[in-house]
Amino acid sequence: MRIAVCTKNKYLLRLIELELSEHEVCEFDGKDADVILADADSPDVAEDRGIRVIRLSAKGAEGAFRLPLPRGELGRLIISPEPHIRLLPNDRSALLDGKRIRLTLQEYKLLEILINDGGEYVTRERITEEVFETGGDSLINVYIHYLRKKLESDGRKIIYSSRKHGYKIDEKYIRGEKC
Repeated sequence: MRIAVCTKNKYLLRLIELELSEHEVCEFDGKDADVILADADSPDVAEDRGIRVIRLSAKGAEGAFRLPLPRGELGRLIISPEPHIRLLPNDRSALLDGKRIRLTLQEYKLLEILINDGGEYVTRERITEEVFETGGDSLINVYIHYLRKKLESDGRKIIYSSRKHGYKIDEKYIRGEKC
């Protein structure tokens, strides 16, 4: 796989070369590539040619994956359509479009159930059994509120609720579809 990097930052280029050593990594030269990794500050490159462009930013620019990414994350990102939201079990956090979000144990368990059900509704009864064991509806409401506050801070809708069915994550955030 040929990966072109569009950046003026030589340090960033070297980090990418080290992380993706099994691929052909080069500076963007206008020629065809399978994937282009571009600084968020870089002008639009190759969008019109149908080449996949992944934006990276150390400052957390909108629409870009925030650097530094966890080890191995860049490789997973270029190989397949990456889900917009993923769990990071080692430090009990989530990664939402490259931004790390710290979670409490209950928030993590709740998000894990919602993600693992792949966009299907999870009943309140199941959430009570698997996450809280006791406490029921009021705890579910509180922790759904906490998750929404952390995940939906930029105004997008990620968690959906239904009185009859329970809660679910919007499928496009799990399957890596364009939001």
